[in-house]
Amino acid sequence: MGYKSNGVPTKYRVDIVSIPSNLGKGAIWYFVCPKTQKRYRKLYLVAGYFYHRSAFNGCMYETQTLSRSNRSLFREYHKLFGKDSAEKQIYSKYFKKIYKNKPTKLYLLLLKQVSKTRNLRIGTSIVLVYFLTCIISFLDFWKSS
Repeated sequence: MGYKSNGVPTKYRVDIVSIPSNLGKGAIWYFVCPKTQKRYRKLYLVAGYFYHRSAFNGCMYETQTLSRSNRSLFREYHKLFGKDSAEKQIYSKYFKKIYKNKPTKLYLLLLKQVSKTRNLRIGTSIVLVYFLTCIISFLDFWKSS
């Protein structure tokens, strides 16, 4: 395989192997990681090479490096703004909403997420308005004293 990563040309071999499907129809294709020599469905481009994530020592997801309080803030942010990705998925061109005249499980799950985040946003907006009102009244009190 030859490619450029960050302008640096790289060329090395990544094998692809297949095994028969357990359903008896067709084959399942795998990449062979050049570092671990094991079969994987996904390889990741890190530092200019395609390897499986188990080949990298000390690699973590970005959220794993956050403190506990930042992780909770991250979760709350996604509760408030996760609706956008759910709505985007629902209204994508080939999304199946109905199968055999019944709504799909994924469609129902996404609708549930959208309605939850709408309720959260309304509740959060009320809390923010109350909080800002308290701050304004405190500042008015502080000015007058």
